[in-house]
Amino acid sequence: MKKKVFVMTIMVGIMLMLCSCGKSESVAKLKDIPIQSEFILFDYQELKETSKLIVKAKIMDDLSKENSVIEMDTEDTDSISSAYSLRNIELLEIYGGDNADQFQSGDKLTIIDNAAIHDNNYIHIEGYEKLEKGQIYILYLSNDTASGDYSIISANNGKVEFDKVNQLQGDEFEIAVKTLVEFESDVTENEKQELLNSSVEKAELKKQEIKVDSSDISINYIQESSNTVLVEVLNSDSL
Repeated sequence: MKKKVFVMTIMVGIMLMLCSCGKSESVAKLKDIPIQSEFILFDYQELKETSKLIVKAKIMDDLSKENSVIEMDTEDTDSISSAYSLRNIELLEIYGGDNADQFQSGDKLTIIDNAAIHDNNYIHIEGYEKLEKGQIYILYLSNDTASGDYSIISANNGKVEFDKVNQLQGDEFEIAVKTLVEFESDVTENEKQELLNSSVEKAELKKQEIKVDSSDISINYIQESSNTVLVEVLNSDSL
């Protein structure tokens, strides 16, 4: 049975009574309001197949009130029905997706980010970290949204940030490692396919090393069995 695709473009069911008590633009100074949301978690292969666009991108702007989109509930006008932001990114590399041929490196694109600022409140999906200005990410995007704008697939599931890979666990760690190996490393095709077709587990080890392009990350790995790879990700300051 084909898995239903669900792309988080808005935060549904936000019923918050928010006050207009400040205009600070610094997220650190805002009241943090995490929202519980449900969405499908894809494995690496599913994520690639679902994506309409896979890119390495630099974030060009900060999250602000100006780029936040707040929709109030039609029945309870003091409550918010959805909150997100429209963020500007520069495409550094185009890696794949059904719509990849519509873009080229250097293009600018506005995408949906699952975080917003409203009055003195920072609203975001629980566990989700907003896109940071100046940071470089690999993003799995889809434009199967109500507006047609591209959005990161399933929040953190479709976002890889280079300097936070080693903080990840479980499926998020595996997706990040496979993303870096497939798109950002110079390993042989045989090595690449061996890793991509294996289950990746986090470990502390120093065996075979893969250097990741455009970053200070190295990936050490051991093929533990025919279908499992133990992986250690190291940043330059830990080498």
